[in-house]
Amino acid sequence: MRVHVKLHPGMGRSGITELPAPPRVLVGLMSHLATAHGDPAFALDHVRRFDDVVRPYRGRLECHLAN
Repeated sequence: MRVHVKLHPGMGRSGITELPAPPRVLVGLMSHLATAHGDPAFALDHVRRFDDVVRPYRGRLECHLAN
């Protein structure tokens, strides 16, 4: 089974807030922007934080962020 893990952006939806050690079957990391239209500065901060978390996994895992 291929697994994508959702990183919690603070929206109060499903996801994890830390990624201590990804499981072997992990193929992707994803997140969902809490806001992209109402507060662009907050959205940009979220993108930067997501990038910081997934940077070590780029090239090995699919990393995607959506709104």
